Amino acid sequence: MIARILIYALYLTGVYLLINGIYLIVKYEWTIKYILKLRSKIRLFPKGNLNRFIILSPVYHEENNISDLLSDFSKINYPKNYYDVFVITTAREMAESPKNNTITEYEKQIQKNRDNYGNIHRIHCDNVAEGKSTQLSFAYDYLKKNLGNKFKDIFFILIDADSKNNPNLLKNINSVITEKMEIYQQPLAWFKNFGSIKSWLMTAFSFNQTFFSIAYEIPMFIGKFFPYRLKYLVGHGLCLKGSFLESIGGFPAIIEDVRIGRLSSLINKPVGLIPSFGNVETAKNFSIYIKQSSVWFFGCGLFMEDLKYLNKSNLNKTPFRNFLLALYGFGKASRWLNKGLLHLLGISVALIINDWIMLSIFLSSLFVCSVIPPLLVYKNLDLIIDKNRKEIKTSKISKAVLFSPVTYCFNFLGLYLGLYRLIKFYLWKSYHLPKTER
Repeated sequence: MIARILIYALYLTGVYLLINGIYLIVKYEWTIKYILKLRSKIRLFPKGNLNRFIILSPVYHEENNISDLLSDFSKINYPKNYYDVFVITTAREMAESPKNNTITEYEKQIQKNRDNYGNIHRIHCDNVAEGKSTQLSFAYDYLKKNLGNKFKDIFFILIDADSKNNPNLLKNINSVITEKMEIYQQPLAWFKNFGSIKSWLMTAFSFNQTFFSIAYEIPMFIGKFFPYRLKYLVGHGLCLKGSFLESIGGFPAIIEDVRIGRLSSLINKPVGLIPSFGNVETAKNFSIYIKQSSVWFFGCGLFMEDLKYLNKSNLNKTPFRNFLLALYGFGKASRWLNKGLLHLLGISVALIINDWIMLSIFLSSLFVCSVIPPLLVYKNLDLIIDKNRKEIKTSKISKAVLFSPVTYCFNFLGLYLGLYRLIKFYLWKSYHLPKTER
């Protein structure tokens, strides 16, 4: 009897996963059309309507990337008196590497290119505590103090040091800013280092994660399909108005970008979409990806901490609604944690008991969830990225598609490592988040 119930449960799970995969494809196609429509309406404001921007780029052991980062910042296509860049260094790195570090390399590059880097400045965080949020909080306090009343009207953009930056990013953001909205998010594509990746598992992941960014994250950012959800935001390309940062007390500690997204959901703040993609790096190999995805899951599991943060800040105006959103977040995290594992389980059980109907359901679901997505992304590469198109086009997409189901099924390994870190945090307030390569 119990065995039969478990078999029926697996059938229902397989059908659910298949429907969910089809639903994501529908959302992907809708989102692509939405982006095209949004781009067609981009307007560049006349000079009197230009917004003021400050780019914040926390760096930690980025001595190999800092030269390219500064070069990208020097090519920003926006009036120079309307933006500044602040590279945020940390005493932690100085303590670990007193001679060869990001700071010494930064100073070297500034000396060599002083004429081109006039809008680039450095803030040094003298706190050795770990975490990018520590650096951002230090910069928040510094700028709030020095900018005074101007702070609340400035838009602050987070840029990762290991990412490729579009010189027109500020123009693109400026074109969509309205008086009613204080938060904007740039979606991500995962192809910056595509040509140098040797792992076919990670080649497949770059396509799958880009599909996920389009099919799941963009609708979540802008509240489409199901607006009542506990959303998260991503750090690179996140744009926040100073007035919003003031209202939540600055950058929350530990995984600040995800938690800002949670807080925006809990206090019912809308998010606008920036109609261009940030091109970021994919993990170089599967072991780095495991470490990276564990940090992602850890950040997404902090929704109970966000409720506490709201209560302490007296921002929790709708406690019952927010508790339901937290439960919703728990359900989403559970599905993310187990999707790949459930596919493996369903296929394995079907083979063991020789159930070809169950096997066809799970294989169909796996095909929809992991084979079709990279093909759809490949079809739309001209819209998603501007550079590296030729490099990606000439690569063997067939191998990416072949390894995509493997990457998809075994992604639970990093997520369960993140769950372990999350449990340690909730039980003992103990955590260690390693620096991760994209």
